[in-house]
Amino acid sequence: SSDVCSSDLNSHYGVADAIVSLDQMADELPNAEWVSVVVSWFGNSLDAGSCVLKPAVEYLSGNRTSPNEWSVAGFNRSSAHVITQIDGRAIYGGTPDDGSIVRYVTELRARGYKIMFYPFILMDVENKPWRGRITGSTTNVASFFTKTNGYNAFINHYANLLAGKVDGFCIGSELVGLTKVKDGSNNFPAVNALVSLAASVKAVVGSTTKVTYAADWSEYHHTEGGWYNLDPLWVSSSIDFIGIDAYFPLTDEPQTGYDKQKIID
Repeated sequence: SSDVCSSDLNSHYGVADAIVSLDQMADELPNAEWVSVVVSWFGNSLDAGSCVLKPAVEYLSGNRTSPNEWSVAGFNRSSAHVITQIDGRAIYGGTPDDGSIVRYVTELRARGYKIMFYPFILMDVENKPWRGRITGSTTNVASFFTKTNGYNAFINHYANLLAGKVDGFCIGSELVGLTKVKDGSNNFPAVNALVSLAASVKAVVGSTTKVTYAADWSEYHHTEGGWYNLDPLWVSSSIDFIGIDAYFPLTDEPQTGYDKQKIID
């Protein structure tokens, strides 16, 4: 868990779960060079006009965190979003404390890994829908980025927190419901907003940190009607490479009875 101190040590090794998992990864994946650090904030609506994004906690009181009290981007436990509970259990884990993120990437760097920071939206609404369903009018899509508790504040916070500490920075992923919205002049307000956001992030993290956006596999090349909507983002001088979130098969073999050697070949 990310914000409950007692849940950060669940093994007999006497060290934090994060350290145990890194030790296990080193043993099982000795050739791994990059690690993605995923950190989530939470949206409260699929309507871009009303949706706000906040870091979240799993509880308001009753436990203590150390070595510092939980804090993210100026939010404390009382001002953060509180994860919905069902039958007394939070339906998501909360957002990691800023201090813990810095300590974690410092540990990764000490172990010799390259680090991709990957901020992630989760939707704390009924049925936990995919963030790719967030959409709205052109005006509301544009304000989704710039409003108080909007998307830009989320991403820029981590750019400033991790400047000089990571090798790659993803400005978002799978926002297909936003990036496909276009106005009467065939402009895509969310794409324009991502271009501007990439520039602000690049200015903070610097030329040695690779910046990208992880497009959904259905989004990276075009949207409905054949519009190549992300082209302005991909050609931006602030984007270093095209990112695609996809789960392509390792082999064309039938999904039952995989032959390991055919996968290797």
